[in-house]
Amino acid sequence: MFALPPLQVFLDTWLSTRWNARILGGRGEAAIPYLHIRDATVFMHHLLSRLDRLEPGEVVMAGADGAVSHRELFAAASAFYYGAERRPLLLPRPLCRPGMWMRDMMGRALGSRPFERPWMADYIDRAMEIDAGRSRRRLEWTPNPRLELPARLPFLIENLKTSPLEWQRRNRAAMEHLNLQPSFRVYRLLMKYQSEIDGELTIELERERDAGELERRTGLSYDTLLWDHRDALRTLIDAVRTGERQAFRGYCSDLATRRIEQGVSADEVVRILRFVDHACLKVLRQDGEAAELFTALRDYVSMNVEFGVDQVLETFEEAAVFGSS
Repeated sequence: MFALPPLQVFLDTWLSTRWNARILGGRGEAAIPYLHIRDATVFMHHLLSRLDRLEPGEVVMAGADGAVSHRELFAAASAFYYGAERRPLLLPRPLCRPGMWMRDMMGRALGSRPFERPWMADYIDRAMEIDAGRSRRRLEWTPNPRLELPARLPFLIENLKTSPLEWQRRNRAAMEHLNLQPSFRVYRLLMKYQSEIDGELTIELERERDAGELERRTGLSYDTLLWDHRDALRTLIDAVRTGERQAFRGYCSDLATRRIEQGVSADEVVRILRFVDHACLKVLRQDGEAAELFTALRDYVSMNVEFGVDQVLETFEEAAVFGSS
């Protein structure tokens, strides 16, 4: 059993870049209404504050009128991405279901099913338009034009072009049926429990401060050391998110350089990193998902810290050699 089958990687790359990115089923006229999450939040606020105006069992709809078709989205997205609108490849409707079925079966065999499912063939070229005018009047609410999908597309495309890894990870997180990469699952846990991890760091520092150990041992104030711990945690989380270990090593080198100038020992800088690692693992292991991520926590949290520790020691060693020469 292997995690990334070479054939799967090849097919995913080929289909997404050469063909799948341009293929539209039928005439590309399948259309659905879209609603931005911020508009949905405002809608719920209006709904809850006006429940007394509604009849028992009354149905209301959140959305703008009409729908946006796949062909419209393709035209706008390709224009923003390439600088000029591109023509899609229209796959005749009778061929769509067999093609979707074949891709789904291949995905099952390789352990990574595509988003498209054979049952979706029933909706090719169907426009599911809505008329939500009555609901908007009843709730005195209307979607924000700035948040409509055609208006947001330039920003979505720009995020894709400038931060493709982050764009992909956020979209994968929004699609629960996809298997998330272990690194992103660890990142998601770190973000979920960041305040709790920060609390662990604060408790330990307060204990040492109250015992009179901090300034005696380091010569640094409580606020300075608290900032170091929090900054190390933020940088570690960012390294897990991006997969860039070198960025965390660079941060650790800079931290070591500052502390060398202040006369702080290497042990004290290493102590910061090790405690950040300890606090992360202590908090995350309280979540049931962490049991499935034992190896990933080691690889993306503890090993990042170990690389950081190695960089700190290297920086101190270089400073000692330079100082003695």
